[in-house]
Amino acid sequence: MTAGETLFLRATISTDGHVWIVVCCDPNQGALLANMTSDLSFEPLCVLDPGDHPFVTKKTVVAYEHAKYIPPSLISPLESKGIDRKLDDLTPAILRRVQDGVLQSRHTTPR
Repeated sequence: MTAGETLFLRATISTDGHVWIVVCCDPNQGALLANMTSDLSFEPLCVLDPGDHPFVTKKTVVAYEHAKYIPPSLISPLESKGIDRKLDDLTPAILRRVQDGVLQSRHTTPR
């Protein structure tokens, strides 16, 4: 699992149907995942437009308040059993915008 990957999680982990972004991942510190949503009532810290990612067809935001921290011990099981399917990775520029939003969000705290 690497930062910038996008994926659908298996229904046993998340039934929301959203695309999840690997915001950051370190095997010793864990991973942070955040989902994309077209519900624009969430913090508009990272707004994605069509063309920013192949899955994005209308204005979309990263919902930091639903971010999931994955501890180091669960990264490998998530990779082997928890991912339903992977999508295209984010470009480095879009990933940087997503990561900048994590630092600004009132719903995330440093680990």
